[in-house]
Amino acid sequence: MVDDLGSGYSNLKYISDLQPEIVKLDRELISGLTKGTRLHRLVKSIVDLSVNMGAKVVAEGIETAEELHAVIDTGAHFGQGYALARPAFPPPEAIWPTFK
Repeated sequence: MVDDLGSGYSNLKYISDLQPEIVKLDRELISGLTKGTRLHRLVKSIVDLSVNMGAKVVAEGIETAEELHAVIDTGAHFGQGYALARPAFPPPEAIWPTFK
C-alpha cells in the first residue's frame, strides 16, 4: 500500500516501484476539493493513473458534502472522513454513496 500519496514524503514513482494494491490519497489533496478546479483535475489524474497501474484508491479526509461529491466524481473507490462517519467503536457500517 502507498499511504498519504501527495504528502511531502510520498511520490508518484512509488505506484510503479511498489505495485501497490491500494493507494491512499493524502488529506491535503482532498481538503477543499471541488469539481471543475485544477486540483480536481489533478486528483482525477492520480486516480486514473493508480487504476491503470492496478490499484484501488482511498481518499482520506473527506469532511464536507462538496468534497465527497468531488471525490466520487474522480472515480476513487473508497473514502475516509467525517463526511462519511465519525470514528466509533464498534466501527460503523462501511458505505460509499453514489449520486445521480
